[in-house]
Amino acid sequence: MRKVSLEIEVKGRKIDVVYDGSINTFYPKEFERKMEEFKRKIFLRTVPKEYPKNVEEVRRYVISQNKRLIFEISQNCNLKCKYCFLHSGLYLKKNLNQDVIPIKQVRKFLKFYRELNRKPSPILIGFYGGEPTIYPHKIVQIVNICREELNKELMFYISTNGTFAQNKELLDFLLRNNFYLQISIDGPKEENDKFRTFPSGRGSFEAIEKLLRNIKFYPKVRIILTLHPFHNWEKMEDFFRYIKKINPSWHIELSFVNVDEIVKDEVKKHYKKALYEKITDMKTRILEKLERGLNLNHFEESFLNFFEEFSFKITILGKKGPFHKSCFPGEDRLYISSSGNIKICERVSDSFTIGHLEEGLNFKRILRFWNFLNEISIQEGCATCPFVNLCSRCFARLTNDFKIQCNEEKRDKLKSNLEFFIKVKLLEKFKGGKK
Repeated sequence: MRKVSLEIEVKGRKIDVVYDGSINTFYPKEFERKMEEFKRKIFLRTVPKEYPKNVEEVRRYVISQNKRLIFEISQNCNLKCKYCFLHSGLYLKKNLNQDVIPIKQVRKFLKFYRELNRKPSPILIGFYGGEPTIYPHKIVQIVNICREELNKELMFYISTNGTFAQNKELLDFLLRNNFYLQISIDGPKEENDKFRTFPSGRGSFEAIEKLLRNIKFYPKVRIILTLHPFHNWEKMEDFFRYIKKINPSWHIELSFVNVDEIVKDEVKKHYKKALYEKITDMKTRILEKLERGLNLNHFEESFLNFFEEFSFKITILGKKGPFHKSCFPGEDRLYISSSGNIKICERVSDSFTIGHLEEGLNFKRILRFWNFLNEISIQEGCATCPFVNLCSRCFARLTNDFKIQCNEEKRDKLKSNLEFFIKVKLLEKFKGGKK
């Protein structure tokens, strides 16, 4: 059964709601019979998206769909952030290497990629690390090679810790080539410098602030703010105002520190409890303001957007496709690591390698991974879980022993988040919210 019945209280009124995971939407319980009829007449006639079933179909599909190449310049970094899964002692090291991406092999791979991908649509080229800006000449080389080898429109972006303001030559190059800049900074100075530090222990805020001042008129900037359970979240609204004062068009995107991969169970439990309490307090604060018809501040809006955009893409018809919600390997992006391996994305380990710069893509391996994820999702009961469309089940979420992380605690949190989302939507409908 893919349905969950919920009792939602809004402005003193209790409303019985049904969430139907099979179509990924919710509705008042009184409409349940009509919705079942609607599903039979319309939704079940919808043709689900077809995915490749053999190696040749995989080859055609990946090349026709792929639109992003991401280059990991190196895993080296000039910071030592205390929550970094590569450099922090809290996390199991993911085979950190000292490699720097081999340029000759990049060119060889791009020739291979050009022959396979002949569609005219633009390609998005990304740069990751470590910290990519500590190897500026590599960035310049790869940009030039991409322009030489890929006869199509190119768009560039870079994910950086923003500490390279002193390298004016690199900054000029990035701006001249219309790079989108994704800059990590975790709030005001006292909050950012708790965790984002140089190896000496010195905070990184002042170095990042210098860069922000230097690019204040540049529109293509996204600020990535990672919320840690031991940040003071009350100070984040001041930071939002600070950023908007520099440039109102800049977007601030929230993320949460990864607590699932912390090595020591006691520490993980402590971090999880603290993060859950902070998130619960924020949800309560938002609902109280919406109940009273008050406007949310910038930080609260972004917090709410995080849940709406990444957790609850609920639509009237939902989405027909793989019930585990994973992208098909190579469909959206190819991640080229500094060792030359080609991986599914930047979030997975080397266990999910699908090729190499020297050899190109391994389409047989791609199909094997896809079939494997489908099989274990069935074994774990994802196909019948009512919360599957709210749950991020993909290759990046598998454990080191290739298991899906699922338990009663996880399902309870998904249910709690669903109730929060529905209550927000009902408050907006009743004119008590931000609208």
